[in-house]
Amino acid sequence: MKKIILLSVLFLSFMSAQAQFDFGIRAGVNFPNASFDDFKGNTNYEDVASGDRELGYHAGVFARIKLVVLHVQPELIFTHISHTAKAKAANGDESDIDISFNRIDIPLLVGKAFGPVNVKVGPVISFNVGEQSDVLENGLQNGSWGYQLGAGLDIGKFNLELRYEGPLSRTAETLRIDGENFQTDTRINQIIVGIGYELF
Repeated sequence: MKKIILLSVLFLSFMSAQAQFDFGIRAGVNFPNASFDDFKGNTNYEDVASGDRELGYHAGVFARIKLVVLHVQPELIFTHISHTAKAKAANGDESDIDISFNRIDIPLLVGKAFGPVNVKVGPVISFNVGEQSDVLENGLQNGSWGYQLGAGLDIGKFNLELRYEGPLSRTAETLRIDGENFQTDTRINQIIVGIGYELF
């Protein structure tokens, strides 16, 4: 047991000595889409379908902890989600419904560099904050889990990144359409394009 503890301490000491910490800011655009599984319709509305990806935005800070082989990249990001879905009425008509809200995203990504190119993957937890569209009234969850994976390119102090974010839990459990609440499993996915700058 003593040998294991000693080896663990030596390993952690070595990793800490080899680690390099960078801190910076990042911002960009995101293109969200939504899925609406298990929609409980009625005689007024039978279903809700996804629309086209629309433009959102994000901004925040990141840290990059460079270890011997990998790097760990925690982030704190403000994200605006905006998406227009289609509510399908029983008579065949469609109407737009606005799915928009703000949230704080906290990704914890693990990456590996191949020269200036890097790949990364990891979980993200999101906390919904501020105003939201009426259709999400009382149905938006306080938070949700997801995952991000992507690739980046480091150019000096700048880094360009393209990521995909998928959902691991629901974003909203009900949608309010024309004064009626409909149960559904609403989940958000995104394509994320961002640029970061290392301050130090």
